[in-house]
Amino acid sequence: MSSSGMRLGGFVGLTDGTINPIYEEKSNKLIAAHVTVYKDTDEEYDTFISPEAFHAYEEYRNLRIKFGEQITKISPVLLRRFNLGPDGKTAKIDNSEPIAISTVAGILRIVAYKAGVREISEKYKGRYNIKIAHGYRKYYSTTLSNIKTKDGRTAIDFIKKEWLMGHALRSIHLLEENYNSSDRVKLLLAEYEKAVKELTISDEERLQVEVGKLQMDISSMKSVSVELREKDKQIQDLINRQEKFEQLIQSLVDSGQLKPTISTQ
Repeated sequence: MSSSGMRLGGFVGLTDGTINPIYEEKSNKLIAAHVTVYKDTDEEYDTFISPEAFHAYEEYRNLRIKFGEQITKISPVLLRRFNLGPDGKTAKIDNSEPIAISTVAGILRIVAYKAGVREISEKYKGRYNIKIAHGYRKYYSTTLSNIKTKDGRTAIDFIKKEWLMGHALRSIHLLEENYNSSDRVKLLLAEYEKAVKELTISDEERLQVEVGKLQMDISSMKSVSVELREKDKQIQDLINRQEKFEQLIQSLVDSGQLKPTISTQ
């Protein structure tokens, strides 16, 4: 939820077929995973999760497969029941229903208390300034808004950030209707890539993202270097041809076969 800005309801309603990894063409490196939220409903929209989040899902998914589950595109991303047997080698898996919203919220509350990060609000008696699950959505929105370019400008377009959060904005941005589904994904992926590092939690994963960017930069620099060398070769070829042409003219003049043109200016 922190790497996609999804609402809790959209998160628990995901199925395996709604999450699809995206790889960089040249290096085949995972750059993000496309997620279709509220698929096949009027509220359907496109967003992404970070490589870190996708790897976490892959681990959980592989565990389920290890214990015999046949995962299909309609299998819930999070199961309601996954009970290990006493031997630790078998499991009772119920993949007929996704985990309930209340269960996820309860798990988040327990983890927050154990981690010591849940503080009672002074303003509201027994209530909190930020809801336990909605806080991830706020974190996502704030993170994307705070990413800057080298010259200090906002890096991610406001409209595209709102699209990534599932806000239609039809009343204020009519261009939304001009993009089909495939165009929208490409358009939003370019924006999301700017935020992957900031949305990554693990320091190790952050370093991998940074290394990946540096490798892509180096690859681009190498491509530019090759192009420049080719241009230099073409320029040198033109210079050589020009010199040969001038030598030919001079030899014709010296032999009397060609009279030089004398300018009167």
